[in-house]
Amino acid sequence: MSSRVKLAIGAAVVVAVVLGWFFLFFSPAGDELDDLDTDLSEAQSEEAALTSQLDSLRRLEAEAPAREATLRRLNAAVPEQPDLDVFILEANEIAGLAGVDWLSVSPTPPAAGGAPGVSVISLSIEIQGGFFQVLDYINRLEGLERLVITDGLNISAGAGDTAAGTDPDAEVVDSGTGAPTLSVTLSSRMYTRASAAAGPGDPTAASPESPGTTAPNPESTEPTTPPDTDAPVSTEPNADGAV
Repeated sequence: MSSRVKLAIGAAVVVAVVLGWFFLFFSPAGDELDDLDTDLSEAQSEEAALTSQLDSLRRLEAEAPAREATLRRLNAAVPEQPDLDVFILEANEIAGLAGVDWLSVSPTPPAAGGAPGVSVISLSIEIQGGFFQVLDYINRLEGLERLVITDGLNISAGAGDTAAGTDPDAEVVDSGTGAPTLSVTLSSRMYTRASAAAGPGDPTAASPESPGTTAPNPESTEPTTPPDTDAPVSTEPNADGAV
C-alpha cells in the first residue's frame, strides 16, 4: 500500500470522526443552545412586561389618596340618595352665615337628568335679605359640596314696614344700609344617583324650623306687619269688667 493511499485513508478516517462528533455532540448542543437563547429572550420579555406592570401598580398606589379624595367629592356632589334633609340643614346654615332670611325650599321628586344613572331634583328656594347678603347666599349655595346649579332668579323688593309708617305697599328698607330688602326665589337643581322613581316625597315647601319635612310653612313666607302704635286703644270694659 502506497503512502498516498494511506494518507487518503487517514484523511477519510479523520473526516469521518469529525462528522460523527459533529452530528453526535456538537449539533445537539447547538440546538440546545438555540433553545436556551429562545427561552432567555422570552424570559427577558416577560421580565420587561412584569417590570412595566410593577411600575403601573406603584403609580396607582401613589395616586390612590388623590383618587379616593376625588371619589369622595364626587359622592358628595352627586350622592347615592336624594338626602334632602341634609341639604335643607346646609341651606339653612349658610342662610344664617350670609345674613338672609331663609324662608322655604320646594323640591321635586328625582327625574331623569340626561346622564345615565343620574336623576335631577328641581328646587325652588325662597329667601329675603339685602343685595349683598343675597349674593353671598348664592355664592355659598354654589360652594356646597353638594352640586347645586342655579338657573334663574326672581327678584322683587320686599313690601311691609318702613321707618316712616306701616304702608303695606312700601319698600322694606334695611335700617343699617338704607337699601331695600329683596325677596328672591331661586330656580335651582341638584343631582342624585337614586332612581327617578325614588322621590323625596310631595314637592311641597319645607321650612327651616322643621328641615326634612314636606309641610309648608306659610308663616315664614308671609311678611308680618306689627300693630299700629298710633291707633287708639279701646277703653271699653269687656265681659269680665277688665279694660
